[in-house]
Amino acid sequence: MPATIILVGVAENISQLIADHESIRRALTPIKLERMMDFELSEIIDTRLKLTPFQLGPNVRNKIIKLSYGLPYYVHMLGKQAFKVAAIKKQLSITNEVLNSAMDEFLEDTEQFYYDDYHNAVTSNQTDSQFREVLLACAMANRNESGLFSATSVIEPLSQILEREVKHANFQRHLTEFMSDARGPILIRRGSVRQRRYRFTDPMMQPYILMRGIREGLIPEASFPADCDAIWRTRPFWRSQPSFRVTSLRPSPSHRAYPTPPQPGLSPLPRAQDRGRAFRL
Repeated sequence: MPATIILVGVAENISQLIADHESIRRALTPIKLERMMDFELSEIIDTRLKLTPFQLGPNVRNKIIKLSYGLPYYVHMLGKQAFKVAAIKKQLSITNEVLNSAMDEFLEDTEQFYYDDYHNAVTSNQTDSQFREVLLACAMANRNESGLFSATSVIEPLSQILEREVKHANFQRHLTEFMSDARGPILIRRGSVRQRRYRFTDPMMQPYILMRGIREGLIPEASFPADCDAIWRTRPFWRSQPSFRVTSLRPSPSHRAYPTPPQPGLSPLPRAQDRGRAFRL
């Protein structure tokens, strides 16, 4: 029977993935999977939501998407926990309060998987070590599609968390220790001296750290955009794509068209102002 065998794994490159089975390299066609885009994560929510009587409250969808960091696992788990909490409370609206309770349930369920690594990374005998705050800022830093972020991108979120201006020298020691065996390593460094980038050793740890920061009161609710369009427009990918596609016939209040990623088989449409009307995605 004709068959296709798919080898799936998490590694820095193909060589690491098949380190003990080099002989199968010639039979493989590598496919790199980047993190999912925000609109793809939103589609996951929609496909499940339409099968239930539940409705999402204001900003709930955006919060789930931002917490997931492009990882569909967190969309599934947070959505499932939110539905369960809403059902227990006998309400059909999934509000921010319901989602916060779902986050608590999720953190409790995954405690045995992530807590030890998290606790090992942030524990210090010095009360003012600020390892917890710096690690949270790393989780909030702007990153590319592969999850890599620069040290400079940590400055802004760390300044917000500490409520004072910080410089690179204030947390460089923390980044170095996060890459040591004594604290994990919880971070990995890539690139040359002038182009160094960091990422979490376990990509699943990043959303966990963010949720802990929210539940511990280190991140205010105001840090989440009020609408999903605000999230999409901040992605570098969207700003670099000139194509447009109309997917709804509902007029946009702002009469502006939003760019969408190119889809196979679809050619770019003329700009909305040339067509006379604009539509929201």
